[in-house]
Amino acid sequence: VLLVMQERVFEVQRMLDEHPEDESLLMETAQFLEIDLCVAPPEGFAEWPASRRAEYLKRKLNRPLRVC
Repeated sequence: VLLVMQERVFEVQRMLDEHPEDESLLMETAQFLEIDLCVAPPEGFAEWPASRRAEYLKRKLNRPLRVC
């Protein structure tokens, strides 16, 4: 399960690098973080410029995955 999640994180990171302004990708990535990785976005996240949201999402994805 951890390897599948790690592959998904790498895939999303690659897509964000290639298309950082893609609104649907930003929304999908935020949902992935919130639902699958239990990382809730900060208040007002949806109103941020796309470039700022992309950087935030990249920072959150660029962390070690842990199993508890």
